[in-house]
Amino acid sequence: MGVNETQVVHLALRELAARVLPQYEADEGPLTPVQCKQIKETAPKGMGGTYRSRLLDLQRPESDGTSG
Repeated sequence: MGVNETQVVHLALRELAARVLPQYEADEGPLTPVQCKQIKETAPKGMGGTYRSRLLDLQRPESDGTSG
């Protein structure tokens, strides 16, 4: 077949995922600025009254001056 062990595992996982995981229809793409604003206005605020605009935002929240 001409593939190494790692490639076989990747192919098997891809096939398993295609058979087992649900397949969703494509959505309408990214949210519009108006939709983002509506979400920000209606979503509950987290601790400190801030929200994250990205899932993997690496910025740390500002310190409140206390340690611990």
